[in-house]
Parts: sequence; C-alpha cells; structure tokens
Amino acid sequence: MYALTFLERVIKKRCVKVAAKAIVIICIVVMLMLTQSNYPQFQQADSSTISILLWNPIFGQDKIPSLATECAELTCFLTLDRSFYETSAAVVFHMPDLNNYTLERLPNQHFVFFSLESPINTKLPNMEVSPFTLTVTYQPDSDIAVPYAEMLPRQEPMSSHEYEATLHSLRSAFKEKRFKVAWFASSCNPESRRGDYIQELTKHIDVHIYGRCGRRNCSRRNGNVCDQLIRRDYKFTLAFENSVCNYYTTEKPYTALQNLVIPVVLNRKIAESTLPSGSFIAADDFKSPRQLANYLTHLSENVDDYLKYFKWLKLFHKPRMTSMATAFCKLCAFLEAQSPSSKVTPSETARNALQWYTEERQCYPRYAYHLLRMDRRFYLKMNDFIRAFWNFIS
Repeated sequence: MYALTFLERVIKKRCVKVAAKAIVIICIVVMLMLTQSNYPQFQQADSSTISILLWNPIFGQDKIPSLATECAELTCFLTLDRSFYETSAAVVFHMPDLNNYTLERLPNQHFVFFSLESPINTKLPNMEVSPFTLTVTYQPDSDIAVPYAEMLPRQEPMSSHEYEATLHSLRSAFKEKRFKVAWFASSCNPESRRGDYIQELTKHIDVHIYGRCGRRNCSRRNGNVCDQLIRRDYKFTLAFENSVCNYYTTEKPYTALQNLVIPVVLNRKIAESTLPSGSFIAADDFKSPRQLANYLTHLSENVDDYLKYFKWLKLFHKPRMTSMATAFCKLCAFLEAQSPSSKVTPSETARNALQWYTEERQCYPRYAYHLLRMDRRFYLKMNDFIRAFWNFIS
C-alpha cells in the first residue's frame, strides 16, 4: 500500500512538471506567433503607408527615431530592414556613418543625403557621380532644412508691462545665481581647438567644467537636471562648437537661451545667422581670453548691463528644440506631397551633394587656436614696441 502511494506521488509530480513545461512551451509558441503576425502588419500597414529605409544606423545605433510624438498624423514608417528597399519611397544615407554602398536607385525612389554634422566632421565616401536626389541637413539651402532649434517670432512684440515683469523676474534670478561660467562638453579639444581657448580663459575667470573635460558631472540623460542647474546657478555658458562652419549652430547656445542664460560663442558671424541679435557674446569680438574674461566679470557684477542681453525676448519665444525625429517628420511630409509613381529628378543641391556640402561650405579650421595666435601676436608686437621705446629713451 505504501509503495503504491509513493509511486502515485512520483507520477503526480512528474505529471505536474510535464504539464508546467507544456504550458510554458505553449505560451512561448503563442507569443512567437503573435509577434510574427503583428510585426509585419506594423511594418507593411496598408498600401498608403510610405516606407522610409535607413540604409545605415545613425551613429552606429540600431535605434529608429519615433515619429509618434511629433507627427503621428503622417503615414510614414521608418525601418532598418533592407528587405524593404524596393518598396521604400526614400532610402536615407546617414553620411557620417557611410563607408560605401552598391545600390541602384529605382526611378520613383529618393536617395537622401542626410547629415546634421558639420562638413569637417563628416567623412564622405569617394563617389564619382552623386547618387542623391534630396539633401537633409542643418544648412538653410538644403532641400529639407533641419536646424538644431527654431527661434519662433512672436505674432506681436511683448508689451512693455509684460517685458518689465520679465526683467523683474530675471533680476531676481540674477541675484540668486552663485557662479559665473559653465561649460558642458564630451569632447575636450576637437577640431575647433576650443579646449585651448578655454584653458587660457580659466586663467582669468572661474569656469565650472562638466563632463569628460572636467571634474563636475551632469549627464545628458538627466537633461532636465542640467537645465535646472544652468538656470539656477550660472550667468553664462560656453557654447563653443566642435567645429566652426557657416550655419553650424548646435543645441548649445539654444539651451542657454531656453534657460535664460547668456551663451558665449566662438564666431559672431555664424551666430548672427542663427541666433537673435544681441542675445549672445562672441569670443572673436575680444582681443584675448583675458579681455573676454574681464567683460564677463563686468556683466556678472552689473545687472543692468547683463539684462540688456535679453531684449530678444520682446520679439521671440524661447527656442523650440528639434530632434532626429524632426528631420524624418519633415522628410515624411515632403514625400506625402509627392506622387508615388512619378519619376524622381535630383535637386540642385543633391546633384552635386558632396561638393555642395564640403567645398562650398565655408569652415574655419582650428578657429579658437587662431584666436589665441592673434592674442599672442598682439603681445609680441607690444613687447617689440616697449623694447624699441626703451632702447630709444635710454
């Protein structure tokens, strides 16, 4: 009797284990079937959906920008799956990551030259003939222009009463700020040689350096925390780009304006083409980092002079930041306006895209380094003058 009971227990345990395994296997199979059935529906959708193929991952990341938050009303989907090549209305090539390609464009298909990086930081492959039909870059003369942020003008200038209230708020915030200058960077001394200039600047004014180049931390993942830090504690941020090229203005100065802080840029001419007049300070307006430091110190101690840099608020809203998704929303809107069966003709900028993006894009190599050289030449000339004058009187 006991042996039979024991045997029954063993059989029951085994049956339970087998049943449990069977249930798990069935669940896995069902999940796989659901995944396989749903995924193609999302990818292929209906015949009105416009396919956009990313030929190469953006900065090596297999992550597709989400269009849901910015342009959910549009009928496009993005994919990295190259099996969609023949049915895609556009094939997008992220130029900073493109080494080579062996594709033949379909007659009704766009090949998109896409880059939000400067020409100096974009290594282009050798191509005898441009295969592209559209350009999508930060340049204003691109077929689809995608600046890092947009300065939206007010429909009507801010009223005097509203502006006075804004100044009162800024004045109160100014009194609470504990520090002068902050610099947030992940690359310390890139092509523009900004690190050399900042190293000299720190000899004359205290600069709090965040990221890989300093001892302070504020991760990009905690964007809101960093914004609060800038807004609460600092009067200026150094918005020095990694390369100095026409119209190449990244999120750096816009983030400062968004947080009601004065950005310091390297090149006035470039900043004037993208930022509101009188909203920034340009390093190349000063003969030396010392002179710039003295001016920043003056402003940090004189609130009325400091507040003059916020007159732009009368005419503009705060910057509206764009994203990678913005570029693809604009591309999608462009494609929706086209006839899907019409033959595609390359645009003027795309026809000679490589030359247009490099040779015709005026850049200023090692710009900050040349500012320092000008400073040194000034001191050398002064030393020569003093030496000559001393020899004359003696």
